[in-house]
Amino acid sequence: MDSFEDKLQQLREAFNAGRTRSAEFRAAQLQGLSHFLRDNKQQLQEALAQDLHKVIKQVLARTSSGGFCGNDGFMHMTLSSLPFGGVGTSGMGRYHGKFSFDTFSNQRACLLRSPGMEKINDLRYPPYTSRNLRVLLVAMEKRCCSCTLL
Repeated sequence: MDSFEDKLQQLREAFNAGRTRSAEFRAAQLQGLSHFLRDNKQQLQEALAQDLHKVIKQVLARTSSGGFCGNDGFMHMTLSSLPFGGVGTSGMGRYHGKFSFDTFSNQRACLLRSPGMEKINDLRYPPYTSRNLRVLLVAMEKRCCSCTLL
């Protein structure tokens, strides 16, 4: 079995990683893309106008991103209530409005509970009755909402 480093080296070689293509190559690629967009403008517009919302859940489930704006390419930046930023090497943090301040601030989570409310917490301790289990499953269930922080 190949080590991780061996596999990584194979991938780098396969994708020509670490080598910058010539300016002529990049210019030719850009010109080819420009011609493709010009020659297929109508088909591209029709494809973009289709019901793309049908695949949004699939895209969100299969990708990682700092933000997502379905069926629009600009609205995300116009809403200061949504943070903007990448993940990993695409950019660390979340920036935009209040989120810029929050990104560069050290937040400290603090939860204070009243011991008098401990009876409500019986749901999370065994034995789990069918009623307790139903209540816990409903409480932990994912809900789909629009325009929310994920």
